[in-house]
Amino acid sequence: MRSIIFPLPWELSLQILSHLSLEDLKSLSVCSKEVRRFTSVVLFSGVKLCPGSVCYFESGGGLEGVIEGVRSVRIAYPQPTLPSEYISLFRTVASLLSKFSGLKTLRIELFTGLKENRRILNAVFKVLAGYSWYDGLRKLVILWMDHMSSDNGFTPQDLDFLYSGKKGSWGWPKGLEEVYVANQVMEGWRFRKDMGAAFYGTFGEGIVADLGACSGMVKLKRVEIIAFGIMTNRNWRGLRGRYLKAGGDDDDDDDDDINNETLLGGNDGDMMRGMVRFPTVTRLKINVMKFEKKNLAEIVMRFPGLEELSVLILLERLGDGSGAMVAKYFRNKVVWKDTLGLKKLKRVTLPWPSWVREGDSSRTCEVEKEHLKDSVAWWVKQWMKMGIDPPEKVRFLQWKFEVGEEFLDFKITKDGNINGNGNGNFYWRVENGKRKHPQGLDQLDSLWSLKEAIDKESVDVDVGNWGVEEGIMGGNLGNLDENEEDSKDDDEDGDDGYGSEFEEGEMHFEQWDE
Repeated sequence: MRSIIFPLPWELSLQILSHLSLEDLKSLSVCSKEVRRFTSVVLFSGVKLCPGSVCYFESGGGLEGVIEGVRSVRIAYPQPTLPSEYISLFRTVASLLSKFSGLKTLRIELFTGLKENRRILNAVFKVLAGYSWYDGLRKLVILWMDHMSSDNGFTPQDLDFLYSGKKGSWGWPKGLEEVYVANQVMEGWRFRKDMGAAFYGTFGEGIVADLGACSGMVKLKRVEIIAFGIMTNRNWRGLRGRYLKAGGDDDDDDDDDINNETLLGGNDGDMMRGMVRFPTVTRLKINVMKFEKKNLAEIVMRFPGLEELSVLILLERLGDGSGAMVAKYFRNKVVWKDTLGLKKLKRVTLPWPSWVREGDSSRTCEVEKEHLKDSVAWWVKQWMKMGIDPPEKVRFLQWKFEVGEEFLDFKITKDGNINGNGNGNFYWRVENGKRKHPQGLDQLDSLWSLKEAIDKESVDVDVGNWGVEEGIMGGNLGNLDENEEDSKDDDEDGDDGYGSEFEEGEMHFEQWDE
């Protein structure tokens, strides 16, 4: 019957159907029972399990027959509710998921009290770890935020489930390739070492710590973190400098292993031994409200194999009563020197920096486009001096309520080979444009909502009158050496980072010499 309806190979038919919109698939599915059986494989490849839908996938439910083709499951309540209601849902869903043998993506959303979040998730994953499809899971998304206080009105069955995750041990899926964890808005993030039963961090921090400490996680390629900020020890920047001088950064060692580290003495050695690293991860995205350069030093140490790095500073309201929103990014250097430690970096997205007017900490201005160009040119020069190809694409991005996004893209290509003297020509194409968002960003109430609006609701890029510029970088790079002295303080332990506390009038953007 399939060949009669669609005279194409089965795999090709599925590929074609997967590109149809949800509305088109629904319209097509009502043509006949035969067509419905055919399209249901794509139409129900991803499902949402909530109180109103669980019954359809249980025995005797109308959708029990499509379970075998489900590849993605989202577990969520339609709106915040009592923790006891969440426990009831997750207790049911954890058992039901045993039928989803083809599951590859799992997304869990929790809006209970923080204490119950961790207990519920521990209990759920202990159950899931016993299923045959568990180690084949490829993508894991966990979102949690506190919208209410804890509820003590649990039934005995609730309590049994809530504390079941404390007994015994379970591991994370060995086949995981992508992990997305979103912290609640006001919590800072720490890259913690595995602390076993004594781990007191958030559940997301525990996931990342376990994945980094597990030698069997060879497939993990992509990590995304959403949090209020990253909490990094102030000694990290000094540690990284001493580590590199001790020979810990071997360019010829492609198989960078946490067990083959160059350990230093004293406290440095203790930090290195406790450091969880992710040598297999090639893509990292950090979405935070504030960011400091010591955070970047820690990221470079933990993720040595990055090919793509994206650091986005989300919008934070100023306290001057004006209602203006700016990315809190106060720094007198635009391009981060620490990224030169990522020898495989190909694509990088940085916040479009603002600078604070001297004497008026409530007023900020955008860094001029020409200054951004100078910074990228200086950055490319440093890569060339090391004999390494620079990133292929550099983006500066800022979010504006009246527009959506404004960006400045640098697409960099080389002509011939380069050597340690920096010889060689590099061409760049610079695009300055904007991307609109249908939903007003000021109406969103969470970091996750903001991220999803930007990722999913963006329309096509409109370069418009902002302009496109092309040119050769080689002619400008030789005059940028004077900026190198300005960056010597980057190797120190101090931090004048992005979004950090500052004294009024003392932190301002350092203008380039014309």
